[in-house]
Amino acid sequence: MSIIFESVNRFQFALREVLILIEYSAKEEKQRDTSNVFLKSALILLTIKLEVFLEDISSEYISFINKELKLEQISDEIKLGYSKQLFKSFYDVSCHPHKKSESIEYMKQLSNLWQNIGPTQINIETKFNYGNHGEDEINFLFEKIGIENIWDKITITKKQNTIDGGVEITIVDFKNIVNGITYQRNNIIHQDATISFTKEEISEYVDYCKQLSVQIAKFLEKELNKYKKIKC
Repeated sequence: MSIIFESVNRFQFALREVLILIEYSAKEEKQRDTSNVFLKSALILLTIKLEVFLEDISSEYISFINKELKLEQISDEIKLGYSKQLFKSFYDVSCHPHKKSESIEYMKQLSNLWQNIGPTQINIETKFNYGNHGEDEINFLFEKIGIENIWDKITITKKQNTIDGGVEITIVDFKNIVNGITYQRNNIIHQDATISFTKEEISEYVDYCKQLSVQIAKFLEKELNKYKKIKC
């Protein structure tokens, strides 16, 4: 049975807002300053939409795990990710005597997790660290849910027409592109920098993001189906 990640559909729909800004930029090409305002807005909005999607699909993945898997079926990587969070929560309250009951509860959750006792209740925080963006932060987000080196699990491609009328498909280093658009985003927000990209490039980024969302969903679906086959 296939698993549908609603976050993918929401993301694909949300990207239309970025395309609208690109269209407005194209209409205002004769007014360069106005056109650039739309392009800047499109790039910033694209990075926001991408980060929201990555948080959403990570959260949705954990929800599927809680609904469909028993603790015995969950990978050690996911348990380790959640254990780090529990340890942090324990540390934050352990120095406060009036929060003794909370400290004990965190330790009970940790013990039950590794002894496979009770229902599956993995409540991993799937949010980016405030103010941090880019390739490494995306990797760190997926490590929280037990996925190491998410960039190695996906392949983004670009189609180009050849001289002989054919189509050539090349692999895109989307990880590097993410770092690039993050850098440009930060320069626009913090330094009001001028743009160094075109509407055609942002349109390509939108296409790459669509590919990314589909491929991540397929990979996570494969992981869930793999865990389901583990006999308890």
